[in-house]
Amino acid sequence: MTKKFTFSTPSCLSCQYRLIVGGSVSETRYCTGFEKKKPRRFRKSDPRIKPPKWCPRRLSPPICRIYGFVDKNSELMEFMLRNELGHIHPSPHHYTLRMEVPLGITAKEFFAETQKEYLENILPPQVQVETGEIIEIDDGFRPYCFYVDSFASVTPLAYFEIKAPNQD
Repeated sequence: MTKKFTFSTPSCLSCQYRLIVGGSVSETRYCTGFEKKKPRRFRKSDPRIKPPKWCPRRLSPPICRIYGFVDKNSELMEFMLRNELGHIHPSPHHYTLRMEVPLGITAKEFFAETQKEYLENILPPQVQVETGEIIEIDDGFRPYCFYVDSFASVTPLAYFEIKAPNQD
């Protein structure tokens, strides 16, 4: 029986930039996520739970990042681990960012499309992926990662995070 992968909907309720002023009767909501700008007040027409269209965290269009192997040894090690363990659990230190392009679809839409189409028909023409690479789709709220099984299929990963080069 296959496990169904779910894509969570982002929420303002747990956002670090959410600020509530006033009591429950006269509550005013603000977003403090804008760098070098004053907080923005939510309008009454803005959604109560979902992030509004103007949310500073939102990446529109979503960014597609392709992670390739650091070297041939890393590729061989990942291949051996996958065959030995029998399941996919890639090690982030075996991968490096290879390419970053804007993508016009969300991670949920991307995964639905991969169930019907080949990857080359979904990704932009300049993007070529190889078996074993990782495709990350980031909408600004939560990045979703997919392991490339073949030219036709991907497997969603529960967890995969590469430390950015400028972070220490």
